Order: sequence, then C-alpha cells, then structure tokens
Amino acid sequence: MKKVSTATINFIVDGMAFASLIFLLSTGFLIYFILPPGQGGASVWGLTRHEWGDIHFILSLLFVATMVIHVILHWSWIDGRVRGRQHQKRGLRYGIAAIVLACILLIALVPYVGPRGQDTGNGNRQEHAGKYDLLKPGQGGGVSALDGAMTLGDIEKTTGIPVSYFAHRLGLPSCVSPGESLHHLKEIYGFRNKDLKKLIRAYRE
Repeated sequence: MKKVSTATINFIVDGMAFASLIFLLSTGFLIYFILPPGQGGASVWGLTRHEWGDIHFILSLLFVATMVIHVILHWSWIDGRVRGRQHQKRGLRYGIAAIVLACILLIALVPYVGPRGQDTGNGNRQEHAGKYDLLKPGQGGGVSALDGAMTLGDIEKTTGIPVSYFAHRLGLPSCVSPGESLHHLKEIYGFRNKDLKKLIRAYRE
C-alpha cells in the first residue's frame, strides 16, 4: 500500500481549512444579512436561521480542528522559528511567542467575560410601539393585537409580563431568544395566539 506523503496530507488539511473558512464566512453573512432576527419563518434552501446557525457552528468546529492539525503538522517548523539559531535571541523569541499566544487567548475570551444582560428584542421595534398598545394592562384585555411579527420581548415590554413566564408555561427552552418572532416560535413549538392570550389574562388575574 502506497504511503501518503506529508505534502499530500498538508494539502488536504490546508484545503479543508480554507474551504471551512469560506463557508464559515458565507453562513455568517447569510445569518447576519439575509436571515436576521425577527424574520418569522424565513428560510434559505429550506433551512431557517437557527438551522443555518447550527451549520455555522459545525463549520467553526471544523475550522478549529483543521487549524490544530495544521499546527501539529508544522510544529517542527514553528519550533525552529521560535528557537532560532542564535542562543542569545532564543529568550526574546519565546517571549514574543508567549505574548502573541496570550493576546489571541484574551481576544477569544472577550465574549465570555463581558457583562451579560437579557435581549428583549425591542431595539429596532420602537416604530411599532403604538401597534402593541392594546396589550398594555388596564385596556380591556385587548390582546387581539398579537401577530406573527411580534416577539416575546415585545409582549414583555408592553405588558410587563416576563419572557420567562411564557417560556415556562409554553414549555420553551430557557435559552429561547426574546427577540425571536412569534411566527417562528409557533412553527417550532406548536403553540397558538390564543394560548398566549390565555397566559396574559391568567397572569393579570
């Protein structure tokens, strides 16, 4: 059996890394520009925003895996560049490498150490405030204003009823986004507008 050369392995790994990076960028732009939050049941190639998000996540894992393999395959070259030929410069090279690695790790950890809050999904919905006035308490229980473009965040803002209340009563996951449209949530979890109306009335009572 013919042995696969190192150059061939490098080519395959690098090709996979490049392809995963391209698709990673493509799905990222798709999620951000074509399927932003609040698009209801919008889909591309039959896949919703969340499903494309799953693909985007898998591609990111593939890219990281290929990069790790790439570093392993080229470790002798990296080690040689860090060590260098001159002993007196070896400490400087190690120091620079350590600083670069520390900076990369710090940048990667930024999303996980920053302040956290709950997105109510109302940042771009101020223009609809009048449309949702009927949901406010003390207005005759006018919950007929519910529509698919609204979000649980909209209902929370206009009624004061927390998103967690609806999530618990409707059996939604605790990580459900308050900015996701009701149309999309109803498609996934099978509840109806009248279920939301009953919950709003029950909470007020």
